[in-house]
Amino acid sequence: MTFFPVQSSLLDARALVHQVLSDYDLPEPISCKLYLRGDNDTYLVQAGDQTHYLRVYTHKSEQEYHLRIATEIDLLEIAHAAGVPVARALPRKDGSYLNLLSAPEGIRPAVLFEGVPGVPPERNLTPEQARAYGKAVGELHKAWMVDQVLPLPVYDAVAVMEEPLRRLEPYLQDRPEDFAFLQRTADLASIYFSQLPDHAAAYGVIHGDLHKTNVLITETGDLHLIDFTTVGYGWRAHELAVLLWSTALVSDFEPRKFPQVFEAYLEGYESVRPLDEAERRALPHLAAAQHLWIMGVEVDLVESGRSDTHWITSQGWLDQWIGWLRAWVRLHE
Repeated sequence: MTFFPVQSSLLDARALVHQVLSDYDLPEPISCKLYLRGDNDTYLVQAGDQTHYLRVYTHKSEQEYHLRIATEIDLLEIAHAAGVPVARALPRKDGSYLNLLSAPEGIRPAVLFEGVPGVPPERNLTPEQARAYGKAVGELHKAWMVDQVLPLPVYDAVAVMEEPLRRLEPYLQDRPEDFAFLQRTADLASIYFSQLPDHAAAYGVIHGDLHKTNVLITETGDLHLIDFTTVGYGWRAHELAVLLWSTALVSDFEPRKFPQVFEAYLEGYESVRPLDEAERRALPHLAAAQHLWIMGVEVDLVESGRSDTHWITSQGWLDQWIGWLRAWVRLHE
């Protein structure tokens, strides 16, 4: 029997217990339920008194895709060995980490990650927490100053802005002024990208998506960095601008160029590595670039069937997201 082609499957949580989680040394009883759908599917795993998360990665046909995931796991171990608080992958009984699951659309890798304490601060991020967050990111970048070339994506101006604009263009056919504005914003940000230093401390392996929900913080202030699926090569200043984007451009913590929490975040980071002047000067434009990248990610999720199409790419969504960016650009003119 041949089956109709599938774009994005949803694996049965009960089958994952019997066919995947049984290969781990976990206490009984074990339960599994879908926790989050997005670029990948995440399942909440309860094993005795332990909480873990099973990430089922999207099927991709690139030859190096599985190697990239293995590299993500290796980088987590490097960070952990350096004392950086990260959520690590858990090994299977045979010592391996990667499960390769035969889904209707093709092979989907799966990895079990340890549950770590804390909750994402989101809009409640305090300057004290942000300072600790920034220091942890600085330590992460320091730990990841590796010499070898790794099979990872590159977050350059093409990946961060040009490719997202190509994905957005079909949805802006009736909004030429908005598309022209996005293109101008990308062109200006590209200039700042080109002026960033390329020495080992300023450019290298980055997390790729360290906003205000990819850190978990406890009531006592302990924190862990999570969700490393976007790990790749890029400028560390762009990494920092992700939090600026999530605390100012789309959240409007304060009506100022750099919110207090972001200033504290920079203080924490610069306690490990001071920024060059070119990096600091570029931050608002790198935040604008991040906005374009996220818009492209959202469109990709819609077109791949992994997101709700009723809002994303609608006129209301475009009004909101382009409006945020216009306000940000005016603030930094």
